Amino acid sequence: FNETQIKDIVERYKNGEAIMNIRKDYNVSHSTINRVLKENNVAIRGNRKHFYNENIFKKIDTAEKAYWIGFITADGYVNEDKNFMRIKLQEKDKDHLYKFMKFIGGDESMIKYEFHNITGNKQWYIEVNGKTFIKSLVDLGIRQGKSSNEKWCDKIPEKYIKDYIRGIID
Repeated sequence: FNETQIKDIVERYKNGEAIMNIRKDYNVSHSTINRVLKENNVAIRGNRKHFYNENIFKKIDTAEKAYWIGFITADGYVNEDKNFMRIKLQEKDKDHLYKFMKFIGGDESMIKYEFHNITGNKQWYIEVNGKTFIKSLVDLGIRQGKSSNEKWCDKIPEKYIKDYIRGIID
């Protein structure tokens, strides 16, 4: 790798991107990216089942981030104790989960379904685990057990308020 590529690999990994995604872009093995990171004194994250950008909501600096924060405010469930967030939707809305999964840099295996215990209807969900990710949501005011007590996120920059509201409505 040249200097620019090494810098890109290190920066992307430090920003929460998975080795799996980085290696695909460079058409190399997982161990090759792992070696580059170790040679550059980057601490390797532990083994996880799903990889995604866990730092994506540390700073709300795009319309898309504001939109998804609005969506999570309305339809997400955060469990601070177990460090996970879940969004569960009806089958007709499952494409929204794929959009969210792509936005956070995850993979399709993060999306699952279950059957509602009363109606028997299929419900699709995505569950995102991780302390860093959940802390970012909590810092934005998205809290556990909010059901019908959702709070307005006052940390959305004014220029993205309309995107935040669109996320709540969708």
